[in-house]
Amino acid sequence: GDVRWSVTPSQLDPQLERAAFHGTPVASGGQIIVMVRRSQASSFQDSYLFSIDAATGELRWRRHLASTAGPTRRNVLPAMSSMTLDRGTVYLCDNLGAVAAVDARTGGVRWVRVLLTEQVDERGRPQGLSIPFSDVARPQRVAAGLIVPMRSNTARGLRLEPEPGRVIEQFKSASPLASAADLAQPADG
Repeated sequence: GDVRWSVTPSQLDPQLERAAFHGTPVASGGQIIVMVRRSQASSFQDSYLFSIDAATGELRWRRHLASTAGPTRRNVLPAMSSMTLDRGTVYLCDNLGAVAAVDARTGGVRWVRVLLTEQVDERGRPQGLSIPFSDVARPQRVAAGLIVPMRSNTARGLRLEPEPGRVIEQFKSASPLASAADLAQPADG
């Protein structure tokens, strides 16, 4: 195939000059939904969700999801996000600690939660914040709720209510899948 269009975040929104696409986009109803990350000079980072018209490359909508202090040298993480599309809702998590549910058609935010873990050294001194989400797995909508995988080295996961995003359960085991296996029935729809 031929390239139909090519676009950068700043071409879609001039205020996002220092922004970049990241993560794996999802396609739905003639649109491409993708995460955008902007690093500010103040070291804050912003997380956005964009909907781009698949035929024209034009912006349909954008939503700001979260802002937080950027990584320090001690907790540098790759820019990552993961999304799942289920019944017209985009469920996503990113390494700024945001978990959200967004209407895929309108971009309306159904809910956003920011989940960060304070890290301390052996003497209890603050060492910064840790972003808990996995960089290899995406949130999954199942009959029992929304399964949000945590970092693989922590063997944890969360089960949230799909609406309004309240944490129901935290898995702690040798494998997050071992605790979640009984819950992993696909959601109807």
